[in-house]
Amino acid sequence: MISLEQIGSLDNIVKVSNVFKTIFGDEDIAITISDREKLIQYIPGKSIIFPTKIGDLLKPEWAIAKAMENKKRMVIEMPKEIFSFVYRATSTPIVDKKGQVVGCIATAVSLDRKYKLMEMAETLSKSLSEISKSIEDIASNAQELAKSNIEATDSAVKTGSQINETHKVLDIIKGIAQRSNMLGLNAAIESAKAGEAGRGFSVVADEIRKLSSGSQDAVKDVQKILMTSMKNVGSIVNEIESNSLSIQQQAAAAEQINASVEELTAISNTLASLSREL
Repeated sequence: MISLEQIGSLDNIVKVSNVFKTIFGDEDIAITISDREKLIQYIPGKSIIFPTKIGDLLKPEWAIAKAMENKKRMVIEMPKEIFSFVYRATSTPIVDKKGQVVGCIATAVSLDRKYKLMEMAETLSKSLSEISKSIEDIASNAQELAKSNIEATDSAVKTGSQINETHKVLDIIKGIAQRSNMLGLNAAIESAKAGEAGRGFSVVADEIRKLSSGSQDAVKDVQKILMTSMKNVGSIVNEIESNSLSIQQQAAAAEQINASVEELTAISNTLASLSREL
């Protein structure tokens, strides 16, 4: 509380109230002074403008009246719903030599910047949380895709290995065909030596040679197909390995971004906490 002995009279406070306004500078603040019954001074702020004037009788629900009734300094934050603006009201009773309350001086400071800062901090925190969740999903998907690519690479490599094994089988078949062709050729020679008696054997020999020739041609065609498949498998493996590297880099970048987002989230939480203390 303020002692009247320190200031002389309520009139003295009224006289210097404009000095108070100058001291506060650019702060959006309103100053109100009253005696026990009515307002004896009212200086509005930039946006803190109450529907009151000097001479208005005090109302019981006013903070200035409650402070005098309770004989103690009161600080109340008032929501926007009352006067369409948010503010902090500080009411300090003035007492005489006997300790009797004779008046009160109150200041109303705008909290608009505080609440805007809180809203911005909360919005930022919410946005960062959503971004962090999206980045985590991206990183998780990238890891799953990288895993799938590794499995696909393994399958492609196995396929290439199986193609190589098929080449070996074809080489065996090719060798058998060549030997069959040689056998047919020898049979044809022997049939010619036998003359008329070897005519039936000659037919068999021709069929063996045709079968051998057809088998060799088929082996060549299959080998060409397998060679093309092998090249395609190699291209697929290279592509998968290239994509896997890109995916791993993306996953690493996502983790770095997520770490930065976590730092920003911590900053926004600190900002919100500080704004509530204003």
